[in-house]
Amino acid sequence: MGSSVYSKGKTIQEAIELALEQLKASKEQVEIEIIEEGGKRMFGLSYRPALVRVTKIKSTDDSINEIIDSYEEEIDLINQVEENLSEIEQVKREPEEQLEGKVWVKDGEIFCKNKQNQYPVVEVGPNVTLYRNQAIVKGTTIIKEEDELILELKEERIETVWSIEVDQSYKTVRLHIKPGVHKMYVLKDQPPSTRIKLETEQLKIPLLQLKKEDVISKLAELKIKHGVDASLIERACQATEEGTYKIVTATEPIEGKNGEVSFLVEVDEKMMGPKELGNGTVDFRETTYIPTIEEGTVFAKIDPPEEGQEGKNILGEPIPAPKVYPILVRTGKGATYLEEDRQLVATLSGRPEVKRQGHMIRASVLPKFIHAGDVDVSTGNIRFTGDVDIHGQVDENMIVDADGDIFIKGNVSNSFVHAGNTVRIKQNVINSKVEAGKSNFVVANLGQKLGVIQAELAKITRAITQLYQVNAFKQADTDSVGLSPLLKILLDQKFKHFKPVIKEFINGVQENNDMLDEEWAGLANRFKSSFLLLHPEGLQSIADLEKMNRFVNHVYQISILPPEPNASLTCSYALNSDLFCSGAINIEGKGVYNSTLHAGGVLKVNGVFVGGSGYAGLGAVVTSTGSKTGVMTKIKVPAHASIRIQTAMEDTIVQVGNRSHKFTKETENVYARLNDKHELLLY
Repeated sequence: MGSSVYSKGKTIQEAIELALEQLKASKEQVEIEIIEEGGKRMFGLSYRPALVRVTKIKSTDDSINEIIDSYEEEIDLINQVEENLSEIEQVKREPEEQLEGKVWVKDGEIFCKNKQNQYPVVEVGPNVTLYRNQAIVKGTTIIKEEDELILELKEERIETVWSIEVDQSYKTVRLHIKPGVHKMYVLKDQPPSTRIKLETEQLKIPLLQLKKEDVISKLAELKIKHGVDASLIERACQATEEGTYKIVTATEPIEGKNGEVSFLVEVDEKMMGPKELGNGTVDFRETTYIPTIEEGTVFAKIDPPEEGQEGKNILGEPIPAPKVYPILVRTGKGATYLEEDRQLVATLSGRPEVKRQGHMIRASVLPKFIHAGDVDVSTGNIRFTGDVDIHGQVDENMIVDADGDIFIKGNVSNSFVHAGNTVRIKQNVINSKVEAGKSNFVVANLGQKLGVIQAELAKITRAITQLYQVNAFKQADTDSVGLSPLLKILLDQKFKHFKPVIKEFINGVQENNDMLDEEWAGLANRFKSSFLLLHPEGLQSIADLEKMNRFVNHVYQISILPPEPNASLTCSYALNSDLFCSGAINIEGKGVYNSTLHAGGVLKVNGVFVGGSGYAGLGAVVTSTGSKTGVMTKIKVPAHASIRIQTAMEDTIVQVGNRSHKFTKETENVYARLNDKHELLLY
């Protein structure tokens, strides 16, 4: 035999049906044994419930394995019945006079014994309905042996509820199931007493109505065929508590690798500790390591991208792996790229310089020019493709321009200094303009504008595509003149701000053409022809527009990462000057007066910042701003950055994102930043 259950019901049929539901079997698959038929009990009071034993029939092999277990269960049942009968007999054996005038409950039945001049009292509790001689009892009643009592106990049946949720990306399916339950109430046993209250306890029988086949069928109906966890579905169907199960999971794609550059030598400058000399003394001047390589040295290897592995969604459709990008290699003076070997080779001896911009690198090898004295009219301007060291000062109206680093030991007065990477000025900057890493800052600024253009161009493409799908629009009308007439209407009416951004981009490219790669100039020319001049041969079809979208994205990818993180500008003091750096600006001495500072990275002023303005892409740290006389001084950072000022004087303005504050009195320990609600905090 298989598993057995005992089941109670008002009738034999009801007890059998409850057992069949619990075993998930039909009548043909079970054997039924009637233990109690139910009906009227002792003293003519109440009705006892029907009790059946239902056993699921198993194969001969399975039955043999369970004979011992079934035998032990029967012995336990016999022992239990004997104990119950013994208790009943004990009650019967109690002296007749001790039961007279009392009522009690045993095994769901009400018993009582009459007594002259006294009747037992029964109070009906919750979940119980009592009929005395076919009349419903409300509250309390007396009972006699000859009364006909019928009990009705509350029952509640809640059906199983389940649902399937498919996520919009077709990557997961969740099964939510709330199993059904059959709630039954049975009377609690109560000892003989002159008054009792009928009390119940609740029994909960789970209704495991959901079948694995029902879920599988629903998934098939939804055309879900990949990633189904059949074993989890089966466990979920057997659950007796409410829960949610992820029964279907897509196979995620495996990411590939973008192209990478592997350096075979050190290419970045490093700050090192003081150098100990052979005589035991320490040289504090040799604290910077500047790498150098010899002509013919292979200093980098370019690794190609590795494609990822596609996944599969729950519909069985492929999920493409994320796109991978190769490294775009550009070489400057002193370096060449051997494409067949994917190697960068030095053609000069000097300092390797590698500038990273998104997925592009620009590699050069720069020699160093050392100028022992001042830069003045007697020496002329210094322009050099490499690094420049000046051991004197830069006098009025002179220019120092280098592709690499510039080091100036003295002052810079009324002059212009530009370095492609880093500028270090040991003394002061007065009435001068100093730029560090501007070429890459130009790329970053143009990239920001290109990001706006890219988003708007995508909207314009969608708008034209929708117009082509309208019946009233005749595509033949554009076959001869291209998209120019349609673009003119859209740019004049719906995208009025698009042309101004295009003009700014074109102007920026033209002004800095010598600092940019050919892609930028090519893109500016295409923008001018297609959107400003609206040349009929510019954009002929939607395919041309989509091709331009791809080219815009290609150029945008070059500029999306922060340019030249190693660029920096350092000096002791600045007066009436413009300092511009695509990386960090560090003022190490007295401070800054009436100057304009623009740092793509962190702006740090150890002294005072009085008059003028400063921008810091990664945040600003200043000891003191403004003066007691109320000189306007403004510091601005993006929304994600912060401003720290130890002492902010009157007329200091701080701006974080588009939120700003002007101080009207001296304030200590300013910490300006935005919170999660985009509110400006100052402390």
